[in-house]
Amino acid sequence: MDLVMKENPTRCLVSVGRSFYPATSNQNDDLGHGIAAFRGFQQSSRLTSQGPALCLDYSVLACYKRQPVIDFLQERIRDFDLNNFNRFRRKVVDVLMELKVTVTHLRTKQKYIIKGLSDKNAGDITFDAVDRDGQCPPKKVRLLDYFREKYQEIQKNYTPLEFCVLVEGQRYPKENLDRNAPIKLKDMPLASPKVRENLICGMVQSGDGPCGGGIIENFGIEVNMNMTPVTGRVIGPPELKLGASGGKIAKIIVDREKCHWNLVGKSLVEGKPIHHWAVLDFSSYEYGIFCLDPNQFIPKLITKCNNLGIKMGEPVLYEAISMEPFTSVQMLRQLLESINEQAYKQSKGHLQLLVCVMAQRDPGYKYLKWISETQIGIVTQCCLSNMANKANDQYLSNLALKINAKLGGSNAELSDRFLPLFEGAGHVMFVGADVNHPAARNTTSPSIAAVVATVNWPAANRYAARVRPQYHRTEKILNFGDMCLELVETYERLNKVKPDKIVVFRDGVSEGQFDMVLNEELLDLKRALRGIKYYPTITLIVA
Repeated sequence: MDLVMKENPTRCLVSVGRSFYPATSNQNDDLGHGIAAFRGFQQSSRLTSQGPALCLDYSVLACYKRQPVIDFLQERIRDFDLNNFNRFRRKVVDVLMELKVTVTHLRTKQKYIIKGLSDKNAGDITFDAVDRDGQCPPKKVRLLDYFREKYQEIQKNYTPLEFCVLVEGQRYPKENLDRNAPIKLKDMPLASPKVRENLICGMVQSGDGPCGGGIIENFGIEVNMNMTPVTGRVIGPPELKLGASGGKIAKIIVDREKCHWNLVGKSLVEGKPIHHWAVLDFSSYEYGIFCLDPNQFIPKLITKCNNLGIKMGEPVLYEAISMEPFTSVQMLRQLLESINEQAYKQSKGHLQLLVCVMAQRDPGYKYLKWISETQIGIVTQCCLSNMANKANDQYLSNLALKINAKLGGSNAELSDRFLPLFEGAGHVMFVGADVNHPAARNTTSPSIAAVVATVNWPAANRYAARVRPQYHRTEKILNFGDMCLELVETYERLNKVKPDKIVVFRDGVSEGQFDMVLNEELLDLKRALRGIKYYPTITLIVA
């Protein structure tokens, strides 16, 4: 039934996972730099207690636009000049690698994956052209002449960029979006319930939707165009505890409608003092709001942190530089080592925190984190220059919360240890587990399993984590029991007692994997705990 329901969208739209999107985006949804937001829907079929159900939801995805590769390069790379191609070669390789294209010189719709650029231009590349009739010996032909005269099979598929067109439906990583694009993309799916209902109903009834094309009728399937009413439950949020003026404790209740709280007039439970910190400004070569104003941002950040109970003095070092170090791991390492040495000489102490202000999101971000926090030993907090320049109160508060948590402080605590369904004086440990997989085209890198657990009760705001590599794209956490046992031992070492209850939140599993979580991972956890004759109450929740 699921295949039948997806047949018409598959014919009319571009399929990305379980979702469907049009081949072209709306004009107002352009995100710049060759990327656009595509509005579509997620679709699946389910068997429910009320019978078969069509599940459909409004979805927005950032994808590369379908366009000639040359046009894409002109959008993507600042000041790109085809006549001065060698100057931009490295950037061209970075933005084109692994993208899918079609070619304009052939009638086929075959898709090709870009694996690199030739060192020579089309006028300098030659190959042996073979006479298909076998009457003439092979002869050397320039690639440029080949495309001018006729098309033949060659050993390697060299195609001029001018003949390549990006294929539609190629997902663009959200973390690589430039500047304000993530904000726009985040706001687009946030339709009000009524608007969302109208969008979904329109998609169900549209000609390119699951009910269009007359296909489902051929299988005797009929869909009720009215939404199915279901009974839902909303679990009330717990009370949280923050600090207040005069060292008092303030209880806050999360707003049920807005699902958030604010920090106005309140402080954090435990602010970690920051005596040695520095600012590394990667935006100093930018213009306008994308060039940080340190005289505005730094004092406001210090004031906000102190107001929240995080004692923070002036930075021991401010270093201004361009975004260029992000292009090289070696350059980043040398820069961070230099910053660390300079800061130590200035303050005679090791840096507790390095605030990195970036002009834009960059793939090199992961290398900055890897080098600074695993090789040099500096905690980093990154932010974007345009947001730092605005320095609105909510943004600075969020920045301070992240900084305090990274340095070992406590932002908020559970106010009441007697949570619903957790009556009694026993300790409770909350566990979160997930598996992160490599990118779709990566066929060799391992998947990474991570398990994190609270190690204090009733505050439940300090965590310990265990991370393990496992077989490529394996969703089952192979060492789940042993990882949880290590976390239980950590809890016992810090609290002198094991938790009486363990609540496991397992993320990232589909309906077809529920049995694996219940009968393999959970049993592995029980086996590990049984090995030390420990029998807590375990609650498993698929998040």
